[in-house]
Parts: sequence; C-alpha cells; structure tokens
Amino acid sequence: MNFYVVTNGYVGDGYCRVYVAAENNDRARQLASEVFKKESDARSTPYPDNYHTADALTIAHNLSGSVEGVMKWIK
Repeated sequence: MNFYVVTNGYVGDGYCRVYVAAENNDRARQLASEVFKKESDARSTPYPDNYHTADALTIAHNLSGSVEGVMKWIK
C-alpha cells in the first residue's frame, strides 16, 4: 500500500488535491476521481468533466511504504 497525493490541475485557495492510500497509481487516480466527482456534483453548477476524470488527474507525490508510517510523518 502506498500513499499518493493526487491533483487535478485546478487551484482554489491552494492547489486542489486528494490524499489517497492505494496499491498503485491507477487505483489512486480512480479513488481520487470519485472524491473530485462528489465535490463537483455537490455544486449548483458542476465543474467540467476534466475536474474529476481519472485520466486527467496527476500523481503529485508517491510515498512508498506503510500508510501508518506516512501518517506519523504528516502529523
């Protein structure tokens, strides 16, 4: 299991990102896509599809190793 920071290229107060624990890049993009899609759908005017499409997302960071170790590092 690896820890990923997935971005979608949009910027609000900072760059839009989702933190994901996943077994590989593709799964990290898929999970992040679901989060971005829920955020978009909650708006009265949804963002365009490229806000949440998994193929459009970028892995900004990949920290290999245990998620428990990464969580200690974040705190």
